[in-house]
Amino acid sequence: MTRSLKENLEPDPPQARRPSLRDEQKGLTRARLLESAIEVFAHHGFADATIGEIAEAANASRATFYLHFKSKEDIVAAIVAETAPDVADYYSRLDDVLASGSRGAFRAWMIDALHWFEEHQTIVVALEHILLSNRGLGASIMQPFAEHMPKFLHSWPAPRRLEGELRVWLLVMLMSRVNIAWKVSGSMSQVHEDLMVDVLTDLWTEGLKIKRSTERSHRARKAPS
Repeated sequence: MTRSLKENLEPDPPQARRPSLRDEQKGLTRARLLESAIEVFAHHGFADATIGEIAEAANASRATFYLHFKSKEDIVAAIVAETAPDVADYYSRLDDVLASGSRGAFRAWMIDALHWFEEHQTIVVALEHILLSNRGLGASIMQPFAEHMPKFLHSWPAPRRLEGELRVWLLVMLMSRVNIAWKVSGSMSQVHEDLMVDVLTDLWTEGLKIKRSTERSHRARKAPS
C-alpha cells in the first residue's frame, strides 16, 4: 500500500541509458491504455467492454492498442502485473501485523486496507466484473500471497497450511466486497468507518487464530451419497 495505482502504471526509468523520446511516448501511451482499460471495465464490465472503447478512451487507435497488447485478457494481465508491488506490500505488512499479535496493529492495517480499496475503487470494481464474467481469467489474475506471508502460514501445522491460506484469501475477498457494497453501492451507508473497522477487527482477530480443537476434522470429506 505504499504506491498509488497511477505510480504503478507509470513506467520505471531505464537504468542503463536515458530513454529516447520514442521510448517515453510508448511508455506514456501504454500507461494511458492501462488506465483507460480500468475505467472502461469498471463502467461497462469486462464482457461488454470492447478494444475500440479502450482505445478511444485513451485517445488512441485500435492499431495502437495492438502494438502494446494482444487482447483484453492481455491488458488485464498487464494491469495485475503493474499492481504486483503494491499487493506484495499489502500481504507483507499483514504478515508482520499477525505475527505481532497486536489487535491495535491489525485494526490500523484494516483502516489502511479499506482506504486502499477506496482509493483504487475503479480497479477494484473492474476486477470484480472480470471475476464474475470470465471464470478462467478470474483464476489467473488472483495474485499468490503465500510467499509474502511466511510468518503467518508457517505458524499453521503443515496438514492445515491450506486452511491458513484460505482464511487470508477470505479476508481479502471480504475487504474487496465491503468496499464495493459499502462505499460504491451505498449499502449500510449509515455505518460510520469506526464501527465498520471495529466489527471487522473483532471478526478477523478471531477468524485468523489457529483453532486447536480436537473435535474438528480436516481429513478429506466424502461426497454425500
